[in-house]
Amino acid sequence: MKINRLLPVIGFLVTVLFQAAGLLAAEAVTNSVKPGYGFIACDVDTCEITTFNAAGEPVWGYSEVRPIDAWPMSGGSVLVAYLPSPRTGDKGGVRLIGSDKQTVFDYPYNDEIMSCQPMTNGNILVNECVAGRVTEIDRQGKALRSFDVLAKGKGHQTARLIRLTPQGTVLVGECYSNKLREYDFKGNMLKEWDLPMAYSASRLANGNTLISGYKPAQVAEVDPSGKTVWTLTPADLPAELNIGSFCESTRLASGNTLIACASRSSSPGARVVYLEVSPDKRVVWKHMDPSRTRETTSLKPISEP
Repeated sequence: MKINRLLPVIGFLVTVLFQAAGLLAAEAVTNSVKPGYGFIACDVDTCEITTFNAAGEPVWGYSEVRPIDAWPMSGGSVLVAYLPSPRTGDKGGVRLIGSDKQTVFDYPYNDEIMSCQPMTNGNILVNECVAGRVTEIDRQGKALRSFDVLAKGKGHQTARLIRLTPQGTVLVGECYSNKLREYDFKGNMLKEWDLPMAYSASRLANGNTLISGYKPAQVAEVDPSGKTVWTLTPADLPAELNIGSFCESTRLASGNTLIACASRSSSPGARVVYLEVSPDKRVVWKHMDPSRTRETTSLKPISEP
């Protein structure tokens, strides 16, 4: 009799436990551990540049350009490379935006400016995609020096992100040529790596090169001899992340890797847009997007502990 009286209670507790498990599973997909550092992201589809605090909360936003590559600058300002859109008179360009969202300077081009980078001398490196050219400009927008890339002539498909190295060279993700290439400022090609749809790269402190590929999504770390010493693909990660493509990848001081994920897709389910992964391929934190309409191309830490 006592057991019979307990059965409804046991049944209720089992139901509660299953419901709790379901909620936890849903939470695992939609929520994330706090990153512990500020970061900046830009989305080329929603035309949003957003900065976040260490709790992962948005604290600043801007949507007057179609951004593809954004950099945190001193005093809370932001440097951005943007693509042609009605917001900018169908011109691409590079713009410095103050923390008050006022334009400090803006240099439009009749081109797709796919990437930019602030230089230690105060100048700015710009990727003129359709022209097939990498150019250094000063703060008045004057072109100081430039070189053509080998994929010149491919128009929109010429290149994506460009990055300076500590050695004074430039890494160019010549995406649709399936090559990452390294150039000096005379335009000499010094080295190249084969990677499907190479999108971005950076030279690491250990001398290796970190390369991310758009589709199929992958990140590879390659040593100076050309040997691949670390890779990351969607197969290494939980299927619930529903990974579309990888864009910018950044190696953090912790040794983890921060990855911008492009989630644009017609397939069902939330997709990851911001992702940090440890060297042993554990997900440290993530941010899921339920709309599947984002194309997060640029993701950088602002401050690290």
